[in-house]
Amino acid sequence: MVEQVKRLLRLLLPIDWLAAGVVLLGVAIALFLQDAPVRLIGVSVALLGALAFLLLLSQRLGAAETYNPQLRSEAAQLRATVQQERGGRRLIFDDFAESLEEAPREEPATAEQPEQASSFEEELSSVRVVERRRRVAALPAQPAETTPAPPAVRIRSYALPPNLLLPSPATPSEPRQALHALLERFLELLRLVTPTRTAVLFWLDSEQGCLVLEAYHSESDALHTERRKFPLGQDIVSQLVQQGKAEIVTEIHPAAEAELFPYYREPVGTACFVGVPVFFRGAVIGALCLDSAQPGAYSPQTVTLLGHAVRFIGEVLEGYLRWYEMLQRSSAAEALERTLEAEELEPALLELLRFPSAAVVVLCCYVARQRGWQLVAADAPPAWKQLQGRWSTLQGSLVGAAIHTGTVQYWDPRVFRHRVLAQEEPPLAPTAAAWAVPLCSSTHCYGVVYYEAAQRPTPQEEQELLRRARWAGLLLEHRYLREQVGSGLQWLPGVELWSSTGFRMRINEELERVRTLQYPATLALLQIDRYGTLAQLTVAEIRELLTGHVLPLLRTQLRGGALVGYADEETLGVLLPGMSAVQARLWAEALRKQVATAVAPVGERRLNLTLSIGLVELQPDKTSEEMLRAAHTALQRALSRGNTVTVFA
Repeated sequence: MVEQVKRLLRLLLPIDWLAAGVVLLGVAIALFLQDAPVRLIGVSVALLGALAFLLLLSQRLGAAETYNPQLRSEAAQLRATVQQERGGRRLIFDDFAESLEEAPREEPATAEQPEQASSFEEELSSVRVVERRRRVAALPAQPAETTPAPPAVRIRSYALPPNLLLPSPATPSEPRQALHALLERFLELLRLVTPTRTAVLFWLDSEQGCLVLEAYHSESDALHTERRKFPLGQDIVSQLVQQGKAEIVTEIHPAAEAELFPYYREPVGTACFVGVPVFFRGAVIGALCLDSAQPGAYSPQTVTLLGHAVRFIGEVLEGYLRWYEMLQRSSAAEALERTLEAEELEPALLELLRFPSAAVVVLCCYVARQRGWQLVAADAPPAWKQLQGRWSTLQGSLVGAAIHTGTVQYWDPRVFRHRVLAQEEPPLAPTAAAWAVPLCSSTHCYGVVYYEAAQRPTPQEEQELLRRARWAGLLLEHRYLREQVGSGLQWLPGVELWSSTGFRMRINEELERVRTLQYPATLALLQIDRYGTLAQLTVAEIRELLTGHVLPLLRTQLRGGALVGYADEETLGVLLPGMSAVQARLWAEALRKQVATAVAPVGERRLNLTLSIGLVELQPDKTSEEMLRAAHTALQRALSRGNTVTVFA
């Protein structure tokens, strides 16, 4: 009732007061003058003035009438508290959060039908005639009741901007951008249906104690569009998220405007403000705010409308979170599949463990042969990439703590002396965050990945990193166990070659024979020249060419007693007992020419391969490791020339 009276008073104009004065004059004449004709004239003047006043007011009421749909939540009246403060008059809705909860559906009570007793009983039955009446053939027709038709509803139409109907420019694979675009359009729609100058939506960052501007739509140039974060304080938006109550602020004092509305750079003449907290899963996560330059632009019906808007935002946010989680799991599954199919494990693991906003990603793995932790791969600036192959120091380091504890560790200079390497690691930016994630299986830790980014990962992002780290730990464990089993095998029956371990043992045995029997023996190392298309082949494809193409040709050149085995992943070793370096050179030249003239299938193409061969004659006073290093030196010289046989001198 009070709101209706205020609405009528706002519609009055000076001419209406003139009509009211005429009515009062007529009433005074009719009451205070004695002559009957004059009193009759006063009554007529009062009636005419009242008629003119009603005509003017009804015409203005009809022009100002708007369509107010009956919302479901309007049935429950919101409990409001009025506070008059220095900055303005605040209308606080205390039960706004409770009104957002789903009201239980009330089923109409149906009365149970009483059991009608039968007029006749089986045992006792009697009929008594009281009166006789003539049967009426038909009832006379009754006139149909006419109900007055409801008044026609006046509906206000809105012209939607063209951009609201266009498809969103956001990328379908980026839920964050799609949500931002949708919220901006939603705020534009709120401005369209309400007398609003600026509509803004804030998220609450409780960890940093600030409000983050998510979306806005405004016709004011004084909005802080370049500023995204606002610290929590005594402003009206901070009170919304801290108290969890909707508010309408009117009678705003110009001097307090800058204090109440932090998202403006300067006072802009705000006359009315309405704000509601945004709830998600029972907690306040932000605030939705509207302001206007018109006094009395917002009412409790506006709060009801914003309540539906808040519920809509919560449902949309729930859907986008599920979409984001689905994309994260899908991308993780695709990355894991690529890792399983990759020939080289370290680069594939780096791709699997990539963090979107990280500028530095460094992978350290355990190397069983050296019994140490080595920096094996890096997706980082050149200052980090040039450190690839260096050995990490675990004592007092960030990665060492992650390995020993098996948990995620964050950089703190008061706790750790260094991050990955003791002295050579590049400096960390003062505002950057650094953390290390261990790559563990159910039994051991086989690696650690180090990150540098502008800020720490969220709890959801940390859980995703840990999930991928467990997959990486299982893959590293599989490789480690395979290497342990492979190192125990001396003979590979599938390809009829000695393994690298077995080949070294045979070199030791041959050195003992050289020392004892004093006869010559030569060690040869063979490797395919990598150029053109061959430079793009993986290690597994090179091994396939060695065993499928080079090895059959090599066996045709072998003499009795010669041994063939793996020197490393892509190098074949041949032990030639009874041959000096000169004789072995002639043998190697014949093999090189035979391989160069043969055609090998490489993918869908057929190419001629060339070999580079390094030779060294076994010396009785040397060890097997020294002989292998000498042979590798000769092989590297041959590879630098290409298709060449080189003897170590």
